Amino acid sequence: MLSTVPLLAAVSISVVPFDGTNEVRLKQGFSDINIVKNVRVRVTSTDASRYQVFQRVMEPLVNEKGEVGDLSGLQTITEYNSNTGGTLYLQSAEPLSMADQLLYTSGTSGDSDSFAVAYSTMSQKRNAGGNFRSNILYFVRSNDGAQSQQMLNLFLESQRSALSAEVRGLKADSRIIVKDSDSDLQAADGVRISFTGGTGNNVRIYQEVAVIPQNQQAEELKAGVLKFVASGNEELISGMMTQGIVRNSQRDMIFSGRVSQGELDIKFMPVLENILEQNAGTYTGQLKYTVESDSNRQEFSVYVEFQMQPVFTIEASMPPEGVSFKNVSVTNQPEDHEISVAVKTNLHKPYSVTQAMLAPLTNEKGNQLDNNHFLIKVVLPQGQKGKTKFTEFSPLAVGEYPIYVSDGQGSPAAFKVQYRLESYSQMNAGNFLAPMRFSLDQN
Repeated sequence: MLSTVPLLAAVSISVVPFDGTNEVRLKQGFSDINIVKNVRVRVTSTDASRYQVFQRVMEPLVNEKGEVGDLSGLQTITEYNSNTGGTLYLQSAEPLSMADQLLYTSGTSGDSDSFAVAYSTMSQKRNAGGNFRSNILYFVRSNDGAQSQQMLNLFLESQRSALSAEVRGLKADSRIIVKDSDSDLQAADGVRISFTGGTGNNVRIYQEVAVIPQNQQAEELKAGVLKFVASGNEELISGMMTQGIVRNSQRDMIFSGRVSQGELDIKFMPVLENILEQNAGTYTGQLKYTVESDSNRQEFSVYVEFQMQPVFTIEASMPPEGVSFKNVSVTNQPEDHEISVAVKTNLHKPYSVTQAMLAPLTNEKGNQLDNNHFLIKVVLPQGQKGKTKFTEFSPLAVGEYPIYVSDGQGSPAAFKVQYRLESYSQMNAGNFLAPMRFSLDQN
């Protein structure tokens, strides 16, 4: 009895770059011009069996520093009409992949054929700098189970671009002007930092006070008086320090990230709760900005001017009609009223708060209250540096007299003034009103 052993169909593949080498070598620069490399894929088939041709990147792109490159920056496409039969795939450019990419399917008769595949780089998909390498596997597989493969080396030379930066004032090229009244972020002054060519580098932007602002008396602007708020395009947000206090002793990293270009604004405003610690005057100094990458570094200086106007004001939370007591009678319990007084000043000179009781406490019929039963007390918060002699309830007489005296440095102050009305046997009933006035005087 005669038996036969079926033979697998013979199919083989060969891949030859157009430049005669055994590799696909690409360069990734920073222009919009793509450098194209082509290879010719040839399949020899000796049996009538349909087959398909695939390519696959075998391992990640890695440079000499061990950094992994981005395959999406490399494109591949089959060249139209480069075959004689069958069907070409990848007719539109796609990124190279570590997954199987179908390049070609033969006709049903499985005839031998050849076709061209092109490779190029995308300038907008930039890798870190260096020399990257991997391998591309080409393989053919027939319906009969026959297969063949060939490997080519893949090289990518990716250049780091030279970082170029610019720092300019938002309102004047090289000067920032901050006023103590600045409260609108949209109108605030600051700097704009622009940079390009950061691809392949970790771009870092630093801000520091190079010269501490001083006034004409050589007094320095205190730490904590100025704050900054940073904003930028969407690519920068994740690596940005969006706000902070301007510090005199060290630099702050405003941004760090691997981006090709960007633009951010840094605006400056006063810290309202701290500005009264600063003497009035115009303070001038200098900020330094450093924009650096792994390959180069640029520094910029910007003058900063902070204008602090003299402040010497008093605020009292007193109703327009003054201190009033309603429906008073001899049977009433003592009734208290309280007002808040705040002094804002940056003159740093001693002062006093004076209260003027312009007329006796009277009711709607003109009956006067015995002043011995109309009392005042001043309550200072813990840590208040000034002093008062009205630490306990004391009779309040018509006239002007100081109720609070600041410390020797004229520190700002906030305190409570309490008024008490006591009933007595000969007291007239009614609604009592006392006009009050507060004034602020330097000592």
